[in-house]
Amino acid sequence: MPTEKRRRIDRATNLGFSPFLRSMSRMTPHQKHLKRSPPPKPSPYGDSTRRQKSGKEEVEEESFVSSSSSSSDEEEKDETMLQFDIAFSDPKQSHFHGVKFLLNNYLDSKLWDMSGFADLILEQTTVGSVAKTEFEGGNDNYDTDDDDEDDDSVLAVISVLNFGRYETHKSVKEVMEYVLGVCKDDAVRVKLDLLLKKEAKDVGLLVCERAWNFPYDALVPLYTGLFDEIGWATEDEPTQEFRESFRFKYYLIITKIYMNNNPTGGSHKQKRKAASKLKKNQSDQSSSGSFEDDSIVYAKVEDEIFHKLSTINFTFDLHSGHRVPPELKNFKKMGLVVVIDSNKVPDFKRDLKHLIES
Repeated sequence: MPTEKRRRIDRATNLGFSPFLRSMSRMTPHQKHLKRSPPPKPSPYGDSTRRQKSGKEEVEEESFVSSSSSSSDEEEKDETMLQFDIAFSDPKQSHFHGVKFLLNNYLDSKLWDMSGFADLILEQTTVGSVAKTEFEGGNDNYDTDDDDEDDDSVLAVISVLNFGRYETHKSVKEVMEYVLGVCKDDAVRVKLDLLLKKEAKDVGLLVCERAWNFPYDALVPLYTGLFDEIGWATEDEPTQEFRESFRFKYYLIITKIYMNNNPTGGSHKQKRKAASKLKKNQSDQSSSGSFEDDSIVYAKVEDEIFHKLSTINFTFDLHSGHRVPPELKNFKKMGLVVVIDSNKVPDFKRDLKHLIES
């Protein structure tokens, strides 16, 4: 039986989505997971027998504007206010397809046991969260399908899996092989090989995948909740072995960035301008490399902090066809692997809060 969870996420301020994303989400493959889903059923995690994932991010969003509107006046007439919350809950099996969708490009074009990996995340309910949309006003205006309800409302998933605990699982072995295989720096590869094989029980694979319109401000409660749960798991898991499996010394993150094809060309101002446009168009989720190298644009704002705090890091080429936004036509999408010491987590939380609030 899972232990009761403590309350972990405070109520946050109003959040918003950019007009660009509201229009683009209608035309992209992400539509299935960004559409206006009906409100989920009452959460099975709301009773007093578990530590409850609580606190909802309140969001006000204008409805999508028809592309056939010929003037701003007509657009304003077509706009209505849509009320919904971002709710954090324990992973559960009904989230499977939504989580798997978010993991679609996690290992680039590699064929691997993605379904098994999604199952691992969903089975580990004491550490990890799924963020979903919850709409106000009931189901009257929506066509519902109970089987797809949870999948359609999944916006983000976050978890940490212990490499040692799951080292025999096919999907985790494939992740390990992938990381070692894409590393072309011999010295770095030796360090990684030691870490992932000799010290695997001390290393957590930190996974945070989300839809591109996930509210920027919700990142702080998302990560704060994860690290809080890791701390609680070291006290509350039913066996000593499980408690020890959450005493991480290192976190490994696999992510993607944009790198300038000509890092010595173009002014600093031009690079900042391009990154600023991308940030605006991606619901403020990108970062332009203020910590280190301005030739890098981070698709996820937190990755800049992880990169800065890392003890091991390397970039690698991607093989699947990743489209680059027009604002970054001189940039190339690359893979990035970073390893940070767990004692850097307080610094990460501080810097993330600063970036979100600045």
